[in-house]
Amino acid sequence: MDVTEELRQAVIDYDEEAAVKGAEKVLELQMDPYKVITDCLTPAIQEVGSRFECGEAFLPELIMATDAMEAAVKVLEKGIAKEKLDQRKKGRIVLGTVKGDIHNIGKNIVGIMLKTAGSAPYSKWPKVMEPERSAFSFLQSSFSYRFSENG
Repeated sequence: MDVTEELRQAVIDYDEEAAVKGAEKVLELQMDPYKVITDCLTPAIQEVGSRFECGEAFLPELIMATDAMEAAVKVLEKGIAKEKLDQRKKGRIVLGTVKGDIHNIGKNIVGIMLKTAGSAPYSKWPKVMEPERSAFSFLQSSFSYRFSENG
């Protein structure tokens, strides 16, 4: 099994330790970490998300898969040259979770994807910054009524 398949499988298997080891191996092999994030990790988390939508996976499994992906991305970010990240900057986006929601999984997944796509996502609203966009996540069944009610 090649290293990207191992990394993909680590996310699908909710294995944070294996994800970190796979990410470290990617850096050792001098593979393009940005490409690994976009071509390997993103499809892996999307696969787990699809299983969640179909009822084949549950929220704890989605959270564990996201944790595995976040751990791998944290390692891989060290291998992405600062210049390359700066070249990809496409804007500032503030992300948040609606007050009262019990998890921030959607916000975290979107944050990872935005960061690797070149945006600068913030989870805390910097006082001196005006974002170009803002995004909020919420568990649809619990908050969609309240959110639409308050516009």
